[in-house]
Amino acid sequence: MIDLLPGTDILEILTAKRRSRMELRNLLSGHFPKRFAEAWCDQTVTSKPLDQTSDRELKETALRLHAWKVLPKGTEGYATAEVTAGGVDTDELSSKTMEAKKVPGLYFIGEVVDVTGELGGYNLHWAWASGFAAGSTHDRHVSRSSVQGSRSKVQGNSMSTARSPLKLPAARCRESSILRVECLF
Repeated sequence: MIDLLPGTDILEILTAKRRSRMELRNLLSGHFPKRFAEAWCDQTVTSKPLDQTSDRELKETALRLHAWKVLPKGTEGYATAEVTAGGVDTDELSSKTMEAKKVPGLYFIGEVVDVTGELGGYNLHWAWASGFAAGSTHDRHVSRSSVQGSRSKVQGNSMSTARSPLKLPAARCRESSILRVECLF
């Protein structure tokens, strides 16, 4: 529930305007954007002139304004989602290198990892920071190998690098919810 007018005694305001021909939606437009006031009235109460509204209706309206029940009816789907859940479990990764604990040399970064942040750049920061951690670690390993000009080749289920061949186990994936896919190595 949401208190749309915290700290405001809306019943007192409604009662003071009781003899007015002003409609409820117009009175509420003084407290909310006009379109919100109209939509709220259309969904919640009957907007009519206040002088035609009973005391019981005024009290009920005040209660609804201080305890608005919001019931989500669905989502716009995965295509427009700002944040999704799921991904590679952080318990399966090194927090310093982003390397998989069970498969050395395999790194996961950014949105593929089960990390969720608030809107406002936090997810972008996570993507850059985790990429930097994994990239820095990989660079240290590659520079230690002292092999110049090496190229990576991907062949079937293995990846060869100058450092050492990496055998990737076949991943068995199952969908456990609409937005979450778990991979078992």
